[in-house]
Amino acid sequence: MTRLGITDSRSLPDAQGCSASYAVPRADQESNNSPGTIRARVQRFLGQPKPRQRLFFEACVRLVWARLLLLLLPFRQLSSGFSPSVRKAVLSRAEREQLRRDICWAIERASDCLPGKTVCFPRGIAAQKMCRKRGIGTIMYYGAAVDPVAGLKAHVWVQDGSDGVVGHLIAGEYEILARFPACV
Repeated sequence: MTRLGITDSRSLPDAQGCSASYAVPRADQESNNSPGTIRARVQRFLGQPKPRQRLFFEACVRLVWARLLLLLLPFRQLSSGFSPSVRKAVLSRAEREQLRRDICWAIERASDCLPGKTVCFPRGIAAQKMCRKRGIGTIMYYGAAVDPVAGLKAHVWVQDGSDGVVGHLIAGEYEILARFPACV
C-alpha cells in the first residue's frame, strides 16, 4: 500500500490505457441490468479500496460540473479555469503513476455510470482538476484532425509530462491547437 492508501497490484490496461484492475464493469460490457447484475456491480465497487471509491465519487461530481460548464459558459471564460495552480505535493514516481491510473479509472467508470454521453472534453477538464488537486501538474491538450468521411474532428487529452492520463491513446491522430496551461 502506498502512502496515499491506493494500491493496484493487478493492473491491466483497458481500451483507454487505464488500469482495469478492481474494475467496475463498463456499461458496454454488460447489457443486462437485472437486479443480480446490478448487485454484482455494487459488490465489486464496494470491494474497491476506499480511496478509489472516493475518487470515483469525485469524478462523478467533476464530470457533471464540467458538462454544465461546457453548456453554460463561452470558451473564453471557460479556458481561464484550465490553468489552476498546482498544490505542491511530494510524490514518488510510483505513487504518481498509481494516482494517474486511479484517476483515469475513476473518470472512465464515472463516465459510464452517468446519464448521457460524457465525451473527451469534460473528461479532460475533470482529470486535470483531479490531478492538479493532488499535486500532479498536468497539461490539457486540445487538438483537431480532418477525417475523410466525418470531416473535422476534435479531441481533448491530458498528459503528465510524457505520460497520459485520459484520452492520450488516440492523441497522435490530432494536431495540437491549444494547451492549458499555455506556458510550460
